[in-house]
Amino acid sequence: MVTGIPLVLIIIAVLALIVIGCARLKWHPFLVLLGAAALTGLATRMDIETITTTITEGAGSVFSAIGIIIALGAILGEILERTHAARALAEAILKIFSKKRILSGMSTLGGIIGIPVFCDSGFIIMANLGKSLSRQSGVSFGAISIALATGLYTAHVLIPPTPGPLAVAGTLGASDQLGLVLLFGIITGIPAIIAGNVMAKWYLKREETKEEPVEIHEELLDQVKTPGVLKASVPLFLPILLISMGTIVSVLDLNGISGTMVKFFSHPVIALFLGVLTAIFLLPVKGQICNWIGSALSQAGPIILITCAGGAFGAILKATPLSSYFEELMQGGNFSAMGFFPIVFLIASGLKTAQGSSTAAMVITSSIILPILPAAGMDTPTLKALLVTVIGAGAMAVSHANDSYFWVIQQYSKIRLPMMYRYFTLASLFMGIVVVIMAIMIERIFLN
Repeated sequence: MVTGIPLVLIIIAVLALIVIGCARLKWHPFLVLLGAAALTGLATRMDIETITTTITEGAGSVFSAIGIIIALGAILGEILERTHAARALAEAILKIFSKKRILSGMSTLGGIIGIPVFCDSGFIIMANLGKSLSRQSGVSFGAISIALATGLYTAHVLIPPTPGPLAVAGTLGASDQLGLVLLFGIITGIPAIIAGNVMAKWYLKREETKEEPVEIHEELLDQVKTPGVLKASVPLFLPILLISMGTIVSVLDLNGISGTMVKFFSHPVIALFLGVLTAIFLLPVKGQICNWIGSALSQAGPIILITCAGGAFGAILKATPLSSYFEELMQGGNFSAMGFFPIVFLIASGLKTAQGSSTAAMVITSSIILPILPAAGMDTPTLKALLVTVIGAGAMAVSHANDSYFWVIQQYSKIRLPMMYRYFTLASLFMGIVVVIMAIMIERIFLN
C-alpha cells in the first residue's frame, strides 16, 4: 500500500477533486464523497474487497450513530414549524425585550429556534414576524434580518440536534459525548451570537437610510391555532434537558437504578423521540402528522446520505497508513490545541468557502482529521467533543454566493447584494474566529 509523501499527495489531490466536484461541477456531495472514497482506495492500492467492505461498513457505522437522530431532529423541527410553536416562542421571547433591544432579541431568538429548526427554514418562518417588528418599531428590517440570521446560523453549526454537529460527533466517535458537544456549543455560541449582533447594529447605523421600504404581506395561518408558550417550549427543551442530565450523571459517575434510567432517557435517540412524542400530544397536530413526518424525512434524507458517504470516505482514510505515517513523522509528539485547532478551522473554512454547504464541510473535515487524532494527542472523549465545536467554527466561515442560506436571507430581507457581503459574509467570518478562539481558551483553562 502507498505510504509517505505519495500518500499525502494522493489525499490532497482527492480533496481537491471533492472541492471541484461540489463547488465547480455542482455534483451532489453524496456521489462526490463516495467516488472520493473509492478513488482513494484504488490510488493507494488497497485490495478491492477491502475497499468495498470499508466503504459499506464506514457508512453503516455513521448511520447507526446518528442517522436516526438526524431524522428525529428533522421531525421535531417540522412539527414546531407547522404548529406555529416556533412562532409562539418567538413572540414570547420578544416581549422580554424593549424596542431598543429588538436586535438582541432577534439574535437570541435565532439561537434558540435554530436548535431544532434548520437555519434556512427558521429564517423563512420568522421573516414575516421580522417585517411586523420592523414596521411597529421603526428598526431596519435588514438589521433585524442579519441579527436573526446570525443567531440561527450559530445554532445550526454548533448546537445539536442540528445535523452538522451530530454528523461530526458520529464521525469522530463522540456520539456518547453529545452532552459535552451541546455544552461547548452553547458556551462558544453565545459570543458568536454577540458578534453577529454587533454586525447587525453596524448595519443599522450605516445602511438604514439606504434601505428600500419593506412591503408587508401578512399571510393567513393555515387554520392552526398558535399554542401557548408552555406547550410550545416543552418539546424543544425536553430533549436538551434530558441529554444534559445524562452528561451530569456521567460526570458524577452515578450508578444504580436511577443512574441507569437517566442514562437511558438521556440517550439522544430516546431524548429526541420523547421530544417528538411530546410535540405530537401537546401541540395542535390533528390529522396532518403523517404528511409532516414525510416532509421532514424528505429533508433529512439527503443529509443522512451525505453524512454516511462522509463516513465511508473517513473509513477509507482511516484504513490507509496515514495515521502511522504521521505518528512516525511527529515522533510521538503531541500538538497543542493552540496549533491543532487553527489547522482544523482552516480546513473546515476552506471547504465551506469552496463548496457552500456547512454540513458537507463539517462531515468532510471530520473525515480528514479522524485518522490523525491519536498521533496528534487529540483522541480523548472531551477533546473530540471540543473538536466538534472547532469544526463548526470553520463551517461558519465564510457564507457567500455558493451558500443557499445566503440567498434565502438576501431574497427574504431584500438586502442589496454588496451589503450582504459586507455585513453577513463578514459576520460569518468573525463569528467563526470568535468560536475557535473560545475553544482554545476552554482547552487551555479547563482541559489542560
